[in-house]
Amino acid sequence: LGYTRLTAFLGLPRVLQTIHAAYPDIEISLLPLPDRELEEALAAELIDLALVTLPFETQTWPHHAIAFDPLRVAVDASLELPEVISLGDSRLPAILVAPFAAWPGTYRKVSARCEQLGVSPVFQESGNDALGRMAMALTGRYAALVSQIRGSQAPEGVSLHSPEGFEDIGFTTALCHGPHPSPWGQRVFATFAPEVNSGA
Repeated sequence: LGYTRLTAFLGLPRVLQTIHAAYPDIEISLLPLPDRELEEALAAELIDLALVTLPFETQTWPHHAIAFDPLRVAVDASLELPEVISLGDSRLPAILVAPFAAWPGTYRKVSARCEQLGVSPVFQESGNDALGRMAMALTGRYAALVSQIRGSQAPEGVSLHSPEGFEDIGFTTALCHGPHPSPWGQRVFATFAPEVNSGA
């Protein structure tokens, strides 16, 4: 079973618990990989199943949504902003998000929604450092866009808020198998997905 750093927090415990309950005598090997390598491992049949973050490059492969991680806005708590806030609110500093390359599908949606609000987000120069973005929010110069699970690690002095109109944008963890799944992979997948989602 392959997984990424993000899906280790969002979905992996539930998946392992379900597999162990259904197949108590099966030993599961876990393989942490970056998203791109996870896709390649599935295609090469090096792993049976993978926990991926949608949108995944090969969404035509069968997948079943396991969990959803919505977006949050991390700001300097001294701003005392409401729990739900529009990213176009003049009280917010510049919106800082991860590099476009980190999550292209999700951030295309973010960019489009920001454009509708007349907001131009600032993309972090490199890496996908949510803790770094939240630390920059403490300066008061930025409002950091992070996933809720990353926001749970926010440093003291940072408050989290729900961006209005972004409820449908975030990161979905899905269990996926490749184009030629093993019999075991098919059985386990069916445990989670009697009705398979096969497509974007």
